Amino acid sequence: MGIKVGSRQNYDMDGLLKEIEQPHIKVVIYFFSIEYERFEPQKALKRAFPQAICVGASMHGGWCSTGAMEKGIMALSLGADEVEEVFVTLKEGIKTDPDKTARAAIANSNRSSATGTSTPMTTWVSSSWTG
Repeated sequence: MGIKVGSRQNYDMDGLLKEIEQPHIKVVIYFFSIEYERFEPQKALKRAFPQAICVGASMHGGWCSTGAMEKGIMALSLGADEVEEVFVTLKEGIKTDPDKTARAAIANSNRSSATGTSTPMTTWVSSSWTG
């Protein structure tokens, strides 16, 4: 399939999982309202998609496929049609020096890849998750 996006204004994990389900998911990226931490959405996503790299964070408001979201949960899944390999790196310092932090994250993903180079998707995932 490629890319599937889902969002819920309330904590409806079953509905969200159905919305982002697709064959051969490589990565799931998600954001959820801080009050949903008690439901441990990261565990539900990993149980549902054990083959995928699942990366996410809590949020205080945000954007989803339907627009601004004050409270809720959103996720997107990327399938094998869109992603060949996934590298995740976390770095501190995004607020003080975003360029330096993004470059360090990309360099870290280069060391992790078989070829030592970043593809556009590797760069996007790495630089999006610094901070």
